Amino acid sequence: MVRYYGPKYKIVKSLGFLPALGPTKRIVKHKTKKLTQLKRISEYKKRLLEKQKIRFNYGLSEVQLSKIVNNLYNVRTFKSQNLLTKLEMRLDNIIFSFGFTRTIAHARQLINHGKVYLNFKRLTIASYFCKISDIIFLNLTDSQKKQIQKIIFKKLFFLPLNLRYLAKPFSGQIIKVIQPSKLNLVINERLVIEFYSRS
Repeated sequence: MVRYYGPKYKIVKSLGFLPALGPTKRIVKHKTKKLTQLKRISEYKKRLLEKQKIRFNYGLSEVQLSKIVNNLYNVRTFKSQNLLTKLEMRLDNIIFSFGFTRTIAHARQLINHGKVYLNFKRLTIASYFCKISDIIFLNLTDSQKKQIQKIIFKKLFFLPLNLRYLAKPFSGQIIKVIQPSKLNLVINERLVIEFYSRS
């Protein structure tokens, strides 16, 4: 199954708010209906919905997410919380978390176009998993810089506690691993793990 490239509002309509999709219109009027429907859905559907939230928020294909879950599941120290912690360290998500883009999809585009440097080396792999102390720098055009400045200075975003900006413009460093409880994303990771373990 490939990534979804359709309208964002359709995803939010069925799954609820997902921060990495960016600003989305046409959300609120369906909220009450969906909440009442959740009381009647099956256990399988609950697990499926939680899995879909992760897929669409992080812009993953079914194959990508399944592979990540299976790799984590084989680790002896595995905990369900490890899943979100792992996904938060993807390069495309780190770029988004710094506020350099409004969506993960846009972050992936910058990476693919060679605009992103990791530890002073150009990296074009959006799925790369970053590490603590890694330094990220964006080599942008003037128009791209203005777009990012609007996001940051208009307070359209707040820097997570696991990241910090560096003195050089459009650069930052990962200082620690973020805890899932600190994310602006409500997902029951245990249900996601159960979905794949029962498949």
